[in-house]
Amino acid sequence: MDKNFSYGNATSFNDYVAKDVIAPNDFPIENTKEIKELYKGTHGNYEAGEQVKRKYVWLFDPATHVFGKSEKLVED
Repeated sequence: MDKNFSYGNATSFNDYVAKDVIAPNDFPIENTKEIKELYKGTHGNYEAGEQVKRKYVWLFDPATHVFGKSEKLVED
């Protein structure tokens, strides 16, 4: 086997580096309302403190109904 043998081909250098190809900084992404809604469904990407809306059909109004402890004691 030849000592000078190496795998692959030598490439010429250019302005691109791997970091810029994988995560470009100059790629303009406009976060429109539609894109934000899409990311909520695909990635669960909600804003901080934003209530998760799963589009359930409730038999009551979830805006006024409270789950959990009640002020009244329910006796069996």
